[in-house]
Amino acid sequence: MTNSQYAATKTDNPIKEAYLGVLNPIVAGLMCLITGIVVVSTKSYLNSVDANGFNIMVGSFSSVSKWFSYILTIIITLTSFSLCLSVVFNALNVYQYYFGKKTTFIFMIMQFLVILTTISGDFSMIVMVCDTLYLSIALPNIICLFLSRKTIKNLYDENIKKL
Repeated sequence: MTNSQYAATKTDNPIKEAYLGVLNPIVAGLMCLITGIVVVSTKSYLNSVDANGFNIMVGSFSSVSKWFSYILTIIITLTSFSLCLSVVFNALNVYQYYFGKKTTFIFMIMQFLVILTTISGDFSMIVMVCDTLYLSIALPNIICLFLSRKTIKNLYDENIKKL
């Protein structure tokens, strides 16, 4: 899950929503920590022929119990699907902000073409492009946060009084 659902929420008290959104990375971090502990404690990374992270993780959890791999596969599938929906939702909101809601059909066609090209492409290349795009988004976000820090601080102070 991502924090996009919190960013798109219309609420009377955005600070409460922001505090709720902060819990999301904490829970994800705990899940990664637990997964890492299981992988290291079972030493499945040493026995793995295929160095794929998914296969190492499934091997680790399967060494505890055979049905863990099924649950893990379901969780990974749902998490990936949730991430895809969040990214498309955010991209659609940005598109509609700049080009209006009347041209949403064009966005859907472009999204469909992107999906078709990524399905036929090399997975490692897709991951590299996605990582580069996420990194390219980080710098403008940091600059915008720096430039609007006084406004954000004022809004924070105003909304914290409502708590």
